[in-house]
Amino acid sequence: MIRGIYIIGLPGSHKYKIAKYLEDWLNWEILNLQEEVEKSLHKTFIQIIEEKQLKTFEQEQEKYILSHISSGEIFISSDIIPKPETILKLRENGILCVYLNYSFETLEKEIERNQKLSPFLKIHPYNQYQEEIEKISEFLIKVPAEGFKDRELAIMIVRALKKEYDLIFSNSDKVYEGINSIHYLDELIDYEGFENALFITYKKLFLINFKWVFEVIKKSYFEPYVFFLPEKEEIKELDWVKRIWSEIIDLKIEKNTVIVAMGGGSSLDLVSFSTSTFRRGFPFISIPTTFISQIDASIGGRNSLHYLSHKNILGTTYYPRFILIDPVFILGLDDEKFFYSLIDAIKYGLLFDETILNYLEEENTKIKQRYLPTIENLVRRCALIKLNVCNRDPYGWSERRILEFGNTIANIIQETLHFNYQKALTVSIYLILKYLYENSILKEKQIFERIKNLLEIYCLNYELGKDEIEKILKRRDLTKFQIIGIETYRSPIPISVTKEEFFK
Repeated sequence: MIRGIYIIGLPGSHKYKIAKYLEDWLNWEILNLQEEVEKSLHKTFIQIIEEKQLKTFEQEQEKYILSHISSGEIFISSDIIPKPETILKLRENGILCVYLNYSFETLEKEIERNQKLSPFLKIHPYNQYQEEIEKISEFLIKVPAEGFKDRELAIMIVRALKKEYDLIFSNSDKVYEGINSIHYLDELIDYEGFENALFITYKKLFLINFKWVFEVIKKSYFEPYVFFLPEKEEIKELDWVKRIWSEIIDLKIEKNTVIVAMGGGSSLDLVSFSTSTFRRGFPFISIPTTFISQIDASIGGRNSLHYLSHKNILGTTYYPRFILIDPVFILGLDDEKFFYSLIDAIKYGLLFDETILNYLEEENTKIKQRYLPTIENLVRRCALIKLNVCNRDPYGWSERRILEFGNTIANIIQETLHFNYQKALTVSIYLILKYLYENSILKEKQIFERIKNLLEIYCLNYELGKDEIEKILKRRDLTKFQIIGIETYRSPIPISVTKEEFFK
């Protein structure tokens, strides 16, 4: 069992910044060895160098490390590398030893930006440092740090930690969920009877979360094929469907190879549509990597594509062999994207389960810092709601329609003001509740203030300016729309309202 982490790296390798991410996500304590030894010796590291007391520093560091081995520690190394026997002792006590592997050129540039780091590199010239690392190499996990951001390196380290998964649902959707459940992907693929896999995903996502795990942490029995999607281009188009079909044909892939879609809602829609229409249905696996895709877009078997400038007008219903929900992927989202994605959790709490609203209120600090067990609990609770709704109403004829709450107005806002969809949905839900409240339709009056408070807790902008409302009112293609999904508040369903009446 892994009980802690020891991060080793030269000056300029951002050890502390990476440790801060881990502190938030794991709720472990950071112990900066250099600072702790300086306190113990009552001298700065520069003074210790000038007084030629590095041996004393080394002895004090070894003593401190061995006396502070316990659960939930993140040791940040000084520039004095511990002896092999100390590293071995750490490993035996469940401390994962990680080396941030940067090139000399990268570290040189970092030192140019921060001259305070120069004295440390004089103690340990790069080549000498690498020789010392080599002596303990067999006890280290070397993180390939070149070209990755601090957050991404922290995710790589998390990927080396505990591995678990659980079958949370099995019907039309077979869903596995768990922190680092991706570690079991090869076993699940084998269990489903496949011999290999074609990954369709984004390059950076693959390198951080899959390729690195299987090459460094765990050797997989298969070498997957990989097809990379563009990072920013719109991909929910027939042109990309044709490219996927061509890739399967060119690789001469048969049905003993499964297609693995790894990404957010757009890429999952694309792969689901492509596989559902190839050879009357080609097997695929869904690995959702955003909060929204984990609790909503990956579940229920539906997919959609854009066509002839119409959004989501083409689609099929096609279920993956299984869905693998791993909350660690959510750590990679930037704060704004993650916080706005929480509007879907708020919507689930509003429509189906008030305890989710309680959870978002009570655990907001841990959710904002993305403490992994808290995030996992939120993901699981929301995903189970979507799974149960889809199980009761697989074709969307009754209860599933409630999930459309806010979508019509969100689409108007998104298309007119060019907002990100989750931001548009946030504004839409706020405006609907405000409209229902002010027109005495909303029976549970306190829910309006409660939702408004939650939006403020997570720093979500929920109001429109006058000029933005004017732009919406000038649209000619829509005069009336329906508000769906308010039976929680015993209001008529649907409520038909004119655009002018609603946005006045």
